[in-house]
Amino acid sequence: MAERTDVLAQALGATALLGAAAALFFTIFPRLPLQIAYAPSYLVVAPLLPWFAWCMLPLTLANVLVNNLLAREKFGLVPWLVILTVAYTITLWIVANRSLAQRLSSGFEMSSRFSAVSVLCFWRWRFISRGEKSNRGLEGALQSPW
Repeated sequence: MAERTDVLAQALGATALLGAAAALFFTIFPRLPLQIAYAPSYLVVAPLLPWFAWCMLPLTLANVLVNNLLAREKFGLVPWLVILTVAYTITLWIVANRSLAQRLSSGFEMSSRFSAVSVLCFWRWRFISRGEKSNRGLEGALQSPW
């Protein structure tokens, strides 16, 4: 159907709200989930939970945008995501023997890059598809801008 809905905005807003709440919870109470779910020997990783939660937030938000683009059959971002995956693998291989802070920062950087690529591809699709709809009618709206 060609009806406009605000489902994407709702999904993005709900994901941002719940993700930020979870990351804030893990920042304030990093030991609590580990105490509930795991043996006491796992409490040594409690300082990593806030870092992990905040690194996952941009990745989760970008995943909503990627799923939206793929659902609309806009596959132009797939090569960029493959390039990012290869870059992330190489980065992990390079920083494997470095300090924990460097490994965490590289994870956050790659998550942010994934988010940036997702937002740019989504923005490009929205910008191009709006212009083509007015110029080419319904048939133009159904064609891929990629």
